[in-house]
Amino acid sequence: MLTLSDMTPNEFKQARSVLGLSQTKMASKLDVSYQAIQAWEQGRNPISKVVEMAVLHLLNTSGIPKQSPQ
Repeated sequence: MLTLSDMTPNEFKQARSVLGLSQTKMASKLDVSYQAIQAWEQGRNPISKVVEMAVLHLLNTSGIPKQSPQ
């Protein structure tokens, strides 16, 4: 299970990629605008804990196998 920490823009973008979602589809899943997704991925706006928890929930319930830390 993935845990809560301070999600970086790169981690957010990687999570979206792992989920196989476009910025528009990720925005729909999180009920935000695609501009918000762009701002988080570019580091223009901080990623709130609420958004981070929602992303972790999507990852934890996606059925995608977890990768071992390297």
